[in-house]
Amino acid sequence: LLGWMRLTLRIRSFSYVTRKLNQCRGVAEPQYVTAGQVVRAQALSKMVARAARHTPWKSLCLVQVLVNQVLLARAGIAGQFYLGASTGANIDQPDKALVAHVWLECGGEIVSGKIGHQQYAALARYSWSCC
Repeated sequence: LLGWMRLTLRIRSFSYVTRKLNQCRGVAEPQYVTAGQVVRAQALSKMVARAARHTPWKSLCLVQVLVNQVLLARAGIAGQFYLGASTGANIDQPDKALVAHVWLECGGEIVSGKIGHQQYAALARYSWSCC
């Protein structure tokens, strides 16, 4: 799935990939999921991160989060992911004018992209409901 998602992002637009998701601005209340679903989401996220470390290409946060979203939706687990940005100077990368990051939340817990997400301002939120 990591390779498929990376290829899809290369030949299609981000809006094409997220066309079936609800796009909202800002932060929202977490959707209800059970504790078991959060544990399953965390396990899936760890599996995707582990696989991403072994791809011959870079599978950065965007690709990992989109793969996690597909897996969670297939498992019937609701969630949302945030697209954030920051100036490079704000995160110790003064040579970059703008830096982006994506993180995924399930039941109020960040299950993918957690490291450093506080340094980014959420620009958009994409959610899916599996109720």
